[in-house]
Amino acid sequence: MLGIMKVTRTMRDGPNGQPIEDSFASLGEQVDILETRDSWAHVKLVNVPGQPNGWVSADAIDTSAAISGGPLDKGAFARECWRDCLDISNPHYVAAVAELRSRVRDDSDNGNIGPFRFTQEEWNANLKVIDVFEFQPDQIGDWRRQCTVFAVMVRGTSTNLAAKLAQSSPTAAQLYLAQMIGVEAAVNTLTNPATNITAAIGSTAPDLFERYGALLKDATGAPGTGDMVLGSIRKALGDALDTMRPFVIQAGSDLLDDTNTRTDILHGPDAPPASQAVGPTTGTFQQIAPTVMKKLMDDFGFTKEQTAGILGNLGEESGGFKEIQEINPIHGGKGGLGWAQWTGERRTKFESFCQQKGVQPSSFEGNYGFLKLELSSKPFNRAVTAVKQTTTVPESVRRFEATFEMADPDFVHFEMRDKFAQIALAAFDKLGAG
Repeated sequence: MLGIMKVTRTMRDGPNGQPIEDSFASLGEQVDILETRDSWAHVKLVNVPGQPNGWVSADAIDTSAAISGGPLDKGAFARECWRDCLDISNPHYVAAVAELRSRVRDDSDNGNIGPFRFTQEEWNANLKVIDVFEFQPDQIGDWRRQCTVFAVMVRGTSTNLAAKLAQSSPTAAQLYLAQMIGVEAAVNTLTNPATNITAAIGSTAPDLFERYGALLKDATGAPGTGDMVLGSIRKALGDALDTMRPFVIQAGSDLLDDTNTRTDILHGPDAPPASQAVGPTTGTFQQIAPTVMKKLMDDFGFTKEQTAGILGNLGEESGGFKEIQEINPIHGGKGGLGWAQWTGERRTKFESFCQQKGVQPSSFEGNYGFLKLELSSKPFNRAVTAVKQTTTVPESVRRFEATFEMADPDFVHFEMRDKFAQIALAAFDKLGAG
């Protein structure tokens, strides 16, 4: 029997047995239930290389939507969109595109793969741009990675289209047009709406008509005008937004403490899906922390308690990710910058890293990418070894501070590091990510 994980669980070596180190059945992961015993299930991870197996609590598995290569749980999918869209793009728009393209299905259709229906060529091309995440061509079938890649693609397309149209933000329908046929072709279409769409897409027409024919053709099957195409997009995208709205609202409510700041819900295809930017509220750290924790666990094999200790340090250093630039440097100079408040030579390397990647020092990609780089190389890979020797959150807080942050003794403030660590752990568990 197949199932979908409703929450992340550490796999065990038997029913209520010992945890298997660095072995997780993650939220949304498809599993093959090999055996059940009492309230435990022996599962195999279907889409993970090597198909690891272990025991998890049976109530962590949803068997109602478990069709191999079929529909994903839309609630779990919306939560993943939230994690990947924070400070990057709009989760409602991203979720709606998956609904429009595949009905949020984890299968393939004529060479178009996963919920966003990536072609292999399109996936490979975008991996070259989104290299901070170090995804591989053969990971195209991982729907969670698809969410990440598509979210970053949305931001790039939106920025380029807004600049070409000389407007602050394109509408959702305009943005989706550009994602279908390219920014230049979309601008030509929007500025010449009465012209047949083939004039804008030119030599790429056959491939695009095969992929998006339902939106590019009129009722007779002939290529439509720009006005007709945009009208078709408004209708189809509007329906998809309506379908995904309750799932996105629930996911956002689970994630944000200060719901008055939310800008994630789109009330129609003519609304601008601007990047989610909550700003300096009590909800900011709770939003970002679960995403960072999940990525650290995936990349380095930390437990959630160990990872919460790392987040406690990052939260204290940056004021809950609100103070990316140190306000009053205690030792003069430029002071600290980024989540970890990198200073001196480390700040210079961080700024250079962001410049090379074409991202801002306040961005998720810049901060997580540089954090991962330092933790993967000498001398700061010592922090990984030190943290992995801990079993509790307070231990992890102190080991990471000693080996990575190395704060001024007068400004360590362990009480705040411990507090942020607990906030991060609670936010992670609240999302059903732990």
